[in-house]
Amino acid sequence: MVRYAIAMVVSVLAGLPSAAACPGAAKAVVRQVELQGPMVVAFLPSSLQGSSADASSALRYATKALGRVKSCLGPQAAAYRLVYADRIVVRDGEREETFEVAEGGHLPGALLLSPDTNARIVYAGGGPQALVPLLRQAASDFFGATCPS
Repeated sequence: MVRYAIAMVVSVLAGLPSAAACPGAAKAVVRQVELQGPMVVAFLPSSLQGSSADASSALRYATKALGRVKSCLGPQAAAYRLVYADRIVVRDGEREETFEVAEGGHLPGALLLSPDTNARIVYAGGGPQALVPLLRQAASDFFGATCPS
């Protein structure tokens, strides 16, 4: 009990979520992604999964961000996914890479993936609404496309 109380105090002072103080307190939500070509995986923190106003607003912005990227790159240029996750495991043939997306401060973001290319991860530090312009620009740069304004 004393250890838990000390961990909570350290967690609060460090600005960490309370679950970080007690690793067994919250189980990380892990999503598996099979990479078979270019892919855009938008993610929302698992803590936003639900029916609150914040959750539906985040989902709406993430869906809009993916839609704008899809209209820029084209529906056949990449696969597009939206997941709630704290950790994303990407499998590319025999290779496997894990992305601890919750380490970004529980921010929404996206993974930009392409076989034989280093992945790019972007976080929307301005909240879910910031993902809309951020993802479009990042995807345009990553995939070498020119998106009209």
